Amino acid sequence: MSNNVLLKITDLKEHFPLKKKSVFQKGTLSVRALDGVTVDILEGETLGLVGESGCGKSTFGRTILQLYEPTGGNVVYYGRNQEGEDLAKLKKEDMRNLRRDLQIIFQDPYSSLNPRLTVGQIIGEGLLAHGVFKSEKDPNYTEYITKVMDQCGLAPYFIHRYPHQFSGGQRQRIGIARALALNPKFIVCDEAVSALDVSIQSQIINLLIDLKHQNKLTYLFITHDLSVVKFISDRIGVMYLGNLVELAPSDRIFDNPLHPYTQALLEAIPRTDVASNQKLSILEGDIPSPINPPKGCKFHTRCKYATEKCRTVVPKWEEIEEGHFVACHLRSAEGV
Repeated sequence: MSNNVLLKITDLKEHFPLKKKSVFQKGTLSVRALDGVTVDILEGETLGLVGESGCGKSTFGRTILQLYEPTGGNVVYYGRNQEGEDLAKLKKEDMRNLRRDLQIIFQDPYSSLNPRLTVGQIIGEGLLAHGVFKSEKDPNYTEYITKVMDQCGLAPYFIHRYPHQFSGGQRQRIGIARALALNPKFIVCDEAVSALDVSIQSQIINLLIDLKHQNKLTYLFITHDLSVVKFISDRIGVMYLGNLVELAPSDRIFDNPLHPYTQALLEAIPRTDVASNQKLSILEGDIPSPINPPKGCKFHTRCKYATEKCRTVVPKWEEIEEGHFVACHLRSAEGV
């Protein structure tokens, strides 16, 4: 991992407007899936992103790639020049060309694959679209695809088979091969192992780690499984209701979590160490509506340490120690 910034994300917002329920409703309501996220993704790192379902993790990954048009903020990509390119300001054709560098592995390894195409056609679709090969008749076309398949643990004779003929783990390998075929620099792994059996999860994670080192890749690894994210990530960001609440190196998140929400997530992990006498602690309460989030700290409705300031004042995003950022009044230099 280098200290060079590959993607600089500043105050990124994604609000999805809702239809009016009646003619008497004033204004337009929106789902605030992302409500101002600022983070740098460094070249060569794996940035893990965790949080409960509905907190905005997948939306964050897709908004970075401009699959969703951002409501506000900037995503600057430094992979092609030192000045950087704001992805939101690029024309469609320029963004299309840049997609060779920015790929995604989807959560569901079945619905993300076209059932009418063979494995070879699925992997080769992007190669033809971006002009890497002019046609399937190119003598090097099939050879290149089988080479990518081999990198991802797929036998060459799979090339003419269809997605329904494979297991979940094999289908996810096909999705990885499709993303890898264009030699990208950055890949969003959107819950890439959550739909797989535990034994298959470990195989896919080891594959992703190997591919990262072989191809000098950078990952945004989105998951709700803290055990998985610890194994693969260099840094971990914790997201709650559209905002990052903590960001730190992987070991520090587990050894010294500073935000009450991070602490609650860690306390909910089942342990096999019987000697520790740890009791599972369940985070009580429901996630507030992203349509009308609470004022102040969004977590105050479920936080056992909440004070009056937490209910009214939005906490600042501060670096408490080197590389360890948190948004919490309890940890603020100003105090509660």
